[in-house]
Formats: sequence, C-alpha cells, structure tokens
Amino acid sequence: MKSYKVGSNRNQNEEREACGERPGEAVGRARRGVLGGKQAGCWSNGLSRGELVSKRVRVPHASLPPAPDPPIAEALPLSEFNLTGRLLKNIITNCHVEETDFMRFQISQNSRYPVHEQIKEQIRLALSLGQIGPGYALPSIRDLERELGVGRGIVHRAYLELKRSGILTVQPRKGVVVSHKIILPKSNHHAQACEALMEKVFQEVKKLGIPESSFAALFYQRAVAREQTHPPIAYVESIKTEALQCAEQVSREWGTTVTAISLGEFKNLERADVSFSWVLTPFYEYELVARLAKRLKVEVAPVVLKFSSVFISELKTLLKDGKALIILADSDFERHGEQLIEELRGGVGADLSRNLFALPRSKVRSIEAVARSGKYKRVYVGNRIWDSLEDRIKKLPNVGHPGVEIDGNSLQQARVKLGLLV
Repeated sequence: MKSYKVGSNRNQNEEREACGERPGEAVGRARRGVLGGKQAGCWSNGLSRGELVSKRVRVPHASLPPAPDPPIAEALPLSEFNLTGRLLKNIITNCHVEETDFMRFQISQNSRYPVHEQIKEQIRLALSLGQIGPGYALPSIRDLERELGVGRGIVHRAYLELKRSGILTVQPRKGVVVSHKIILPKSNHHAQACEALMEKVFQEVKKLGIPESSFAALFYQRAVAREQTHPPIAYVESIKTEALQCAEQVSREWGTTVTAISLGEFKNLERADVSFSWVLTPFYEYELVARLAKRLKVEVAPVVLKFSSVFISELKTLLKDGKALIILADSDFERHGEQLIEELRGGVGADLSRNLFALPRSKVRSIEAVARSGKYKRVYVGNRIWDSLEDRIKKLPNVGHPGVEIDGNSLQQARVKLGLLV
C-alpha cells in the first residue's frame, strides 16, 4: 500500500499521530480478518442509493490483547479528586443492527448531521450494544477515508474527538483502538428494550404512511423541547460556578440538557420538584450527594474533575512574560492547596511555574487592590470565592477564575453506570 505525505506543520503531524497515523505512512490499517462473536451490521431504511454511502469495514479480533492501560487512579493525580442521543435517534432510524462478521459504517450524505458526528455515534452505538469492546482496532484515517469516500479531515476529527473523550486511544503498531479504560455495561438490556420498542414504532409509522426518518426528526424535536423544561440529568456541586461549567460540558458531549445545581439547592429539593432521574457529582461530594439522592429517588454517578485544557493553555501563554496569582478560599488552601498548585505547575512546566503563585484568601486584604497593582499579569480567584465576588471586581480585565472539566474516561464510566446509551 502506498505511503502518503503529511504536511510539515508540526501540529498536524502530532494530531495525526494521535489518531494512528505517522508522517510518511498510514498506521493502524484495518486488517481484513474477521471478528469472532457478534458484530454490527447496518443497512438503510428507506434511503435511496444517492442518499447513502455504504462501505464495509472489518474490525480485527484482538486474539492477544495488549497489556491494559494503567488504572485511572495512577493516570490521574489525587488532587483531581479534590478539585472543586441527539444522533442516536437518527442512526437508529437509518441503521438497523444485526449479527454479522464485520462492522459496517453507514454514512448519509444528505443527513442533517455532519459526517464526523455520524461516524462518532455509530462507534458509540456499537459499544453500547456490546458489538465492539476494549482493545478492538478501528481502521486508520486513510483506510476509513477510502472506504467511505469522505475527506480525511472528517475522519480525523471524529477519531480525535472520541480520543479526547476517552473512548479511543492509540497503541504502537496497532493504531486506533477502543480504550481499555472504558467500562462497558454488563448487560445491554436497555439497548435490547429500545430495539424492541423501535420495531413496534416503525410498524405503526409504516401504517401511517410516514417516512421513518421524518417521524424520527419530529420525535427528536419534541424530545428536545421536553428536556428544555424537564432536564433528565443534573450536575450537583458545592460551587455553583463549577457546576455550571461541568453541566455545559456534559450537555455538549451527551447531546442532552443538563441542569446545574449547587449542593445547597440540592439539599432543599423535594421529590415533587425533581424532573431529573440521574445525577453527576464530583468524587469528593459523592457520599453526601448519594445520601441525599435516596430521598429524591434518583441515581448518582461520581466523576473526576481536573483543570481544563483551555485554562492550562491560557496559563502557559501568560506565564511566558508575566506572573499569575491564584487566590483560594482558606478551607481549600488548607486541605489541598499544595496539591492544586503542584498540579498546575506540572501542567505548565518547571520553567514557567516560577511565575505562578498561590495565597489563601485571608492573606489578601483586597483582591481589587492586588489586581490593580500591576504586580500580576492575571489574578485567578478560586471558584468558591468567585461565586460571592462583587461584579465590579469580576469585570476587571485581569481577573478570572480557574476553568475545570470532567475527565473523559470518568464521564464515559458515569454514562455506563447510569445506563445511558449516548
């Protein structure tokens, strides 16, 4: 198979390597072997040939699986524990699953959803149905590009986004594989129940003489409208600012509405006030939230928080020619201030960390005065302080607060624990 050239841009090379390709050659090509066991097969329902591009992609069976990735507890610093279906309906409509010996991707060029989203959701659906699992190799970007007849950038984007969310990983000489850190459901009874329900719905829709995809679009619109007023998932956190950040992340990645609730608000809720059935919360809040959730009869899943990649990138940039100060609430500084600052120093590097400082709130007489002094290029106020900070101080150009996000592997595990398909 011929090799191909990759541009000289270093970032492009690094991203391609991150998705199973090296400059000068295609890595992790899909082998033409056949998977043992059940695999996914999809075909179109009511789509014309012009609407559907269908190519078979065989996924090799990992007869000798590589050594598993290190446990999450080893990969993630302890301080991270202390930091404060949209497409499913469309895919199910256009893609039925059967037992066969290969996984087949179905791409509808006329779909309202981008092609990279279709690729991502078909991989997620195959995982949810137990048709592929940890260690299974996926075709390289070049191979899938050729098989589906789509641009390389489209496949690259789908793989990269799944890698960032913890679903895919890259292994030497194997290319892109499903991560060994993923915890899959022990039973796919939810998926099986959905399959049975959908078959009944399809039969009723056929009697009405309505295209299945049109019904799915209408159903999706109604579902979104209902979730706007009755969110199915809540993110509970003692610090409302962090709850808002994480709820937005989950909403974006899961394609559903997630409401942000502070721990104080959660304590005062009554069963009649609750529209959600599932709750996400940081590990350090889990015991208390789980105890409160029993009264509300909702399920709870813990997640791991970390400083967001956007925040770390911003910090690296400003530390190159200036100093930054982080002001934490006294309770946070006493309990894990050293851990947090060490984590940040590890993220920005030893050289830049010399310009990074941290103080407890009690040691700073006036945050506004420090911000206006010009001594620090940027002053970051801990999220616990930020919630009660005066608006005029928040609006100062060099004042901000640390960004946090949920670890991708942790979020995937929470999805499985709660039994959510997407």
